[in-house]
Amino acid sequence: MDPAAADARVREATGGLIERLPLEITDETLLALVDVLALKARWEKPFEARRTRDLPFTDAAGTVGPVPTMVKDVPLTDAWTADGAYVVELRCATEPGGGPGARVRLVLGSRGPGPAGCCPWAGRPGPRASRWTPTG
Repeated sequence: MDPAAADARVREATGGLIERLPLEITDETLLALVDVLALKARWEKPFEARRTRDLPFTDAAGTVGPVPTMVKDVPLTDAWTADGAYVVELRCATEPGGGPGARVRLVLGSRGPGPAGCCPWAGRPGPRASRWTPTG
C-alpha cells in the first residue's frame, strides 16, 4: 500500500479537511479501514470570536502546541462528566426548511489514555457539571 497515495485519497475524500491518515502505512499494511466524519454547520448559539485564544493542545503523538481555541459558556444541562471524561453537547442551527439541528457531543478525557480512554462514554448521560473550564 502506497502511503502517499492513501494520504492523497484522504485529502480528496475530505475536501482537504484531513491531510493525512493518523497512522503509519508500511509494506506490511494489507488493509487500512478508515472512517471519517466532518461537520460543516452553524451553531445554534455561535461562539464569540473575541473569546477565542491560543491554548496548549497535545496531539496523539504527544506533541504540545498552541491551538486557537473557541470558548463559550454552556447551559448546565449540556455538560456532564462520565467516569473522568467531560461531555459537552452543542446544538447546530436548524437549516431553513429542515428538521431540528444536529447535536454534537465533544468528549474530553484526561491526559494520557488517548481517544479509547474517553470515547465510550460520549453517549452515556451522567451527573451534570455546573461549569467546566479547561485547565493547563
